[in-house]
Amino acid sequence: MQGKEAIWDTLRLAFRHLKEAFPDIETFYAQNGIRSGSDMYYGGIALNPDGTLGDFPRDNWRRRIHPIMERPDGQLEVIAAPVFNPIPPEAKTSDYIGFGMLPSLPGNYLGHAYGPNFKLVGSGDSQSGRTELWMIHEEVCRRVRIHDKPVEITEIFARRMITPFLAESNSVRLVSVEAPNGSLAPDACRGPLLNYTKLLEGFRPTRVDADGIRIVHRAERSGSGAITYVHDPELARKEYFFLTGSSGNFSGDDYDVIMAVRESSAIGPYRLITETGSPRWKRYLRSIKRAHGLSWAGRGSFISDEHGRWFLLFHAVDKTLKPGGSYTGVIPPNTEEYHRNIYLVPIEFVINPEGEPDLRVMGADAAEG
Repeated sequence: MQGKEAIWDTLRLAFRHLKEAFPDIETFYAQNGIRSGSDMYYGGIALNPDGTLGDFPRDNWRRRIHPIMERPDGQLEVIAAPVFNPIPPEAKTSDYIGFGMLPSLPGNYLGHAYGPNFKLVGSGDSQSGRTELWMIHEEVCRRVRIHDKPVEITEIFARRMITPFLAESNSVRLVSVEAPNGSLAPDACRGPLLNYTKLLEGFRPTRVDADGIRIVHRAERSGSGAITYVHDPELARKEYFFLTGSSGNFSGDDYDVIMAVRESSAIGPYRLITETGSPRWKRYLRSIKRAHGLSWAGRGSFISDEHGRWFLLFHAVDKTLKPGGSYTGVIPPNTEEYHRNIYLVPIEFVINPEGEPDLRVMGADAAEG
């Protein structure tokens, strides 16, 4: 697979998860020439009309989520048709001359999609009465006018998978850039150099399996303001579903991991967790970044081990490696010089002092490279 930035955010989906949603998956594999028992992959791929990989930035507007299957000989093959939002054959780069997602990127970005993740939905919550597989993804979904210019909005959606190659055309918006009062949240803004486009990205569930999170600890604040955590097994009666993602520009100190939560079911509108007493979205890596001199920190993923402990995996750049670098949110032209490391920090799901489901990052000194 060659091509300048032609493939983004490729995800492996285990065969066992496919089989849970599609009991006749082996028949589907045999009919489509897929290696028996193999996993599937999904990526945000920019394909030319002839099926060849596109080029960045010229063909970025053509990016859609495509399945990638393993043939019986072990070779991987990109499926030419996207999972949803097929591009009309007559569509051309010149159809929308403006600024696109960036001032230098031509093409009509509505329908542009990437960042696939998956969540199984149990039979009790599904539309069909059986276990369903839903894809969670980013999508450029609409335009609004800001400073008399059309501004594109990227939000987080979910679609039910009909087959491993096809999702429903109808989607459910999970996470919105809109604040509770209906205005566009400033935390999603990419700034004046990117024409104030609004972006949510990289939202991932705690796990693919249908289970949510059962919280067993709550925070209590003393009169002095100190917080202690109390074990309360009665809290586990409620089930919560969390998504972790990022927003705005990746290239600054303010880029971070944000969290969204909902109760009782995995599919439906999620509420972004905000700072106490503020409309701003809570940034969970703030102390970690200060303690370790990190920036460009975000795109979190959840990991749990065999002991039930939870961790947050994220990428970030070490500012000591490039002390004069760009950390204000302005995307520099030499992004290839900023080498992102991978970090892991233990976390715990809790009920915060305000009585809301939340996430506790277990100490700034706990992050490891």
